[in-house]
This record gives sequence, structure tokens and C-alpha cells, in this order.
Amino acid sequence: MKRDMDLVRAILIAIEREQNTSITNLQLDDYCGDGNENYHVVLMIDAGLIEGNIISSTGGSAYIINGLTWEGHEFLDAARSESLWKKAKEIVVQRTGSLTIEALKIVLQTQIKDALN
Repeated sequence: MKRDMDLVRAILIAIEREQNTSITNLQLDDYCGDGNENYHVVLMIDAGLIEGNIISSTGGSAYIINGLTWEGHEFLDAARSESLWKKAKEIVVQRTGSLTIEALKIVLQTQIKDALN
């Protein structure tokens, strides 16, 4: 399965929007339930963007999300603007050939600094 940074951003936005402290089902408008969501939740817990648990059973796996971490809030705040997000992805792919969270954070922070000057 391939990592989708747009899905990572969409999950962060959905978690922030959620009122519950124990989220078991995210409402993601542009994504269908094809297993990618669970996979990305696992990746995001491992990356320290969200707090939560994965529950595995013979029938598959599910998740409980407790919320965003400080790092998750920081990344989402930097990636919130649709125009900055698109531009950052374009710059990172153009210069590196891939999308990593660290490269996106650097470019997003640079764009924010430039906007402040």
C-alpha cells in the first residue's frame, strides 16, 4: 500500500473537527473505505501525529483515535491552507521526486515565513 499525504492531511482535519475524544470512525468526504484509512492511521500513530490504538482481530483491524499530538497540530496548522499545501507538494516532488513529511514540513514552514516577511 502506498502512503498518501493528502489522506494524512484529510485525517488530521477530520480528527481536529471531531468532538469526541475516542474516535472509531472518521468522516472523510473524498475517500472511500478501501483499507487505506486504517493503514494511514497506523502510520500516523507511528509518526507521532496522532494518539491512538490499533485493535487487531481475526476479522481485520480497527482503530481508536484519542486526538492529535502537538506534532500533529503543528503539521496541520502549517498544512491547513489549500494553496500552501498544493504549492508545498509541488515544490517537494519537483526537487526530491517524492513526498516525505519532513520535506513537507520544511517547505510549509518556509512558505509561512515568506508570507510573514
